[in-house]
Amino acid sequence: MSLQRTKLSTAVRKAAGEASSDQLEAINRLALAELAAEQVYVRTAYLGHNGIDRDREVLDDGLLDDFARTLPGKGLHLRHPGGWNGDSGPGIGRWFEARVVEMSLDEARAALREPGLQFPPGTERAKLLEASSYLPRSGKNADLILDIDAGVAGDQSLGFTASDRTAIQNPAGDTIAYRLLGPGEALEASLVWLGAQPGARFHKGAPRPTAEDHEMSEEQMKALQKKADDAEARAKALQPKADGFDAIAKAVGDGLAADPDALKAAVSAGQAAHDELVNDIVSSERLAGMVTGDDEASTKNAKALYADWSMDRLKAYAERVKKLVPAGGTIAGGDPNATAAGGGPRPKQDGQKSAFNPTENPLVTG
Repeated sequence: MSLQRTKLSTAVRKAAGEASSDQLEAINRLALAELAAEQVYVRTAYLGHNGIDRDREVLDDGLLDDFARTLPGKGLHLRHPGGWNGDSGPGIGRWFEARVVEMSLDEARAALREPGLQFPPGTERAKLLEASSYLPRSGKNADLILDIDAGVAGDQSLGFTASDRTAIQNPAGDTIAYRLLGPGEALEASLVWLGAQPGARFHKGAPRPTAEDHEMSEEQMKALQKKADDAEARAKALQPKADGFDAIAKAVGDGLAADPDALKAAVSAGQAAHDELVNDIVSSERLAGMVTGDDEASTKNAKALYADWSMDRLKAYAERVKKLVPAGGTIAGGDPNATAAGGGPRPKQDGQKSAFNPTENPLVTG
């Protein structure tokens, strides 16, 4: 099933309206009589792009290529012939060439005079459908040509078909627009009051980028490649830190991860509870005869074995090792954070989990 759509997309570069020799040759391939340069009025326009338009739709890159291939030879109309107020009569001119040009997103916004133009997530380069049309310099077109040069008549809209569409989602998973897909065909382009795509108008646009504009010397290419390699190396070096923070945020919750002071307190309390449990284990092992040395070095080495153990693993092992302690030897593990300075229980704040209570600290209970 085809999607019939009407899209505005034009921004015509200012010129005298005179045809170049190459343009005149292309025009005469369509004309039935040989035309001279002074007999035709030429304008070049941007008729489509891959930005998000006013209908929340995006022309796919492949669909733009289809339009560039199928537009030459189609009519330029005052109104869409397929519209409610259009007619099926001949147009006022004809499109004789079309191409897709590529530029940066900011270059496209400047060319279209639309600084707020948005592109779908992940779009790195703008693709614009650029096309040229001609009108006969006849008496009936004189006023229209004057209006075009004055910027009064300028907005254009592209009539076309497309084959399908697919949803475009933002990183949060919300549908923000729909991408129109090919195969498709450009049927015509018309002067209108306003179309769907931002930047659809005749304008004094900057010159179209050429291949020469993007050529680089070998030294420039090597320097650019080095910058890219350095950036990739830095990104790889930082990835473990980013992964670590993501793991912490997942473990403690977004609220605690976003509060540095609370996170610091939770980390301190978690470490204290971890150390206390390790102390209990080492003491139990000593009473059970599993640790023979009582000097500082032996104790440090024994504790180091459990430095990277999780709380769940420590708790399970502590229960097992306590069962090995001979009768009469006991280790009473306690909460080192259960008392406030000067003695007495540490008060708990109402309405929130206390980072100082190991039983309610996500860094401890996990």
